[in-house]
Order: sequence, then C-alpha cells, then structure tokens
Amino acid sequence: MLQRSQTLICLLAATVLSTSVSAELVIYDGFDYAPGVIVGYAGGEGTWTDAWSGTNYSVVAGSLTIPNLPFATVGGHISGTSTTNRNFTTIDTSVAATYYCSWLVSRTNVDPEATSSQWADMNLRGGSTGFVQILRGSNTSSGTYGLLAEGGTTDLADPDVADNENVSFWVLKVNIGAGDNDDTLYANIYTDGAAIPSAEPVNWDLAVTNANLVDDIMKVTFWSGLGAVPGFSAQFDEIRMATTYDEAVPVPASFHPGDANGDGLVNLSDLQILGDNWQSTTATWAEADFTGDSIVNLADLQILGDNWGFGVGGDLSFDEALAGVAIPEPASLCLLGLAAAGLLRRRTRA
Repeated sequence: MLQRSQTLICLLAATVLSTSVSAELVIYDGFDYAPGVIVGYAGGEGTWTDAWSGTNYSVVAGSLTIPNLPFATVGGHISGTSTTNRNFTTIDTSVAATYYCSWLVSRTNVDPEATSSQWADMNLRGGSTGFVQILRGSNTSSGTYGLLAEGGTTDLADPDVADNENVSFWVLKVNIGAGDNDDTLYANIYTDGAAIPSAEPVNWDLAVTNANLVDDIMKVTFWSGLGAVPGFSAQFDEIRMATTYDEAVPVPASFHPGDANGDGLVNLSDLQILGDNWQSTTATWAEADFTGDSIVNLADLQILGDNWGFGVGGDLSFDEALAGVAIPEPASLCLLGLAAAGLLRRRTRA
C-alpha cells in the first residue's frame, strides 16, 4: 500500500506539472533543390519573405549529416565562399522572447597552418542595407569555435575538431531581454558521434551575456572565407529557427521528450524507468536522462511531467497502466515524492 501511495504521488506530480507548449517554426530550409547556383531558390518553410541571393554558393546533391542526428536529412546542401542571404519576417529585439536556431556546417580543403580565410559562419542579421551583424556562430580559421553578439564574444578552443573537415551540428539559443544589455546567446556544437539531446540541455558550451541587440533581426547570412586557401569552401545545410528547442532540433515521435523506452508513449513505464535510475550520473536517454546532462534528476522529472500522457496510451486509468509494471524501489520513489512536493510548492507560490 505504501509503495502504491508513493507511486501515486509521482503520477500526480507529473499530471499537475504538464503544460501545453505551442511550438512555432520561424524559418526552415533544407536546400532540397536541384543542383545549381543558389540565387533565386525560395523553398523551405516559415516566414521567409524572398529567395536566396548571391552567386557564390551552389546547391550540391546529398545532405550533410552526422551520427546521432535526431532527424533525417534528404536532398542537397550548399557549398561556396563569401556570402549568401535570405530575409524573413522581422523579429523585434525590443520584445523579450527566446529563439532557437540550428544548422549543419563543414569545411573542405582546410589548411591547418593557415590562420585566415577559412571560417564558416552562420549570422542572424538586422538592417535592410549593409552588413549589420547581430548574432554569429563561427567555425573559425584559427582552430576555435566562436560566438559573437553585439556587446561580447567568447571562444571554445578545440583545434582537433575545428581544424578538421568533419560536419558539425550547431544549436543556438537566443534570449532577448526586456532592457538594454540584457540579451544572452548560447551555443552547443555536436560533432561526429556526439550525443545530441532531444530536450533542451542544461549546460551550454558557449555563452555571451550582457549583449545588446540594438537592431531587429530579419536576415540569415551564411558567410565563409574568400578562398585565399586554394580549393577552400564551406558547406551548410538544414537551417532552422524556432521558438522552442523541439522545433529547432526535431525528433521522431519515438523519441518524444519523456519517452524513455521509445514506445511512442509517455506513461507509467517511463516514470518507472526514471525512478529506477534516479540520481544516476551515467544515464542515457533510455535511462530517463532527457536533458542530456548525464544525470537523472528534477529537471528530467519536469520534462516527463510536462509531456505526461503523450501518445495513444495517455488516457489509460492508473490501474490499467500499472498492470504488469514492476514498482520502483521505495527509496527511489521517496526521492521522487520529495522532488514532486518541491515542484508543487513552487508552482503554488507562482
């Protein structure tokens, strides 16, 4: 009876914590065009207002991809030097909001000894004329990853990654604050074989704080070295911008946040897995580490609660869901109950 009561506490917490999140894909282009110069191509989804411009990039058959990428890639990618641009509906940076952006990038014919003209950048820009750089994620020429916003810059030294020609997957988070110097930019970079979390990570590799995004954002620019190194070029693919992490890093239904066992449902089975692995510091997605930080804790319980009932099994009664499912250890359930109580208290105060 005690075990059943403790399980009910966890189930109740997950149900109360559940919220409805409206995801919005702002822009997307997978460059699924016929091979040729990119100028004038205008596919994709979202709020694009025109076609790609610039004759220095061409569509090449075959998509960029890396192992563990949580979504499928088809079609082509772009390759070239200098810039190509495309406008979208203006984002007002005086209005507090959060946006996520992701893209795939690689470089070819990299010369590790050269220190210039080998960068590969994705820029979010403002202004209708000129080059007003707002936000920049860069695979630089000097063996580092760089992140730049008006008001600050940071670098992540990783020459073994940055100087090779492997594909990397960037995920950018942009927090637009309500006041001046109140904007923050985060980025994670995933390379060959890295585990890409299917829910927003707790820790970010790069961060720029106290930035000031004076201009509105209205343009994507892919920008790379001008070819001073013979044969050098940059490749880009799968550009996304969204108001939620899930839209910027889309995942199959079988890997919905909170679905530890991959059966397409978020239910008592997943709660049991979370309880069995509570406080594990070597956990994987299948062991309920939904944040990707290698520990099962309150953040993962929050994600499970937010997505409770996802899938066709969401309407099962407690007794039906419990049938045939082993009850987690009482100690684990006690910890979950305490965590749930803390969350419920915070929600009540809010």
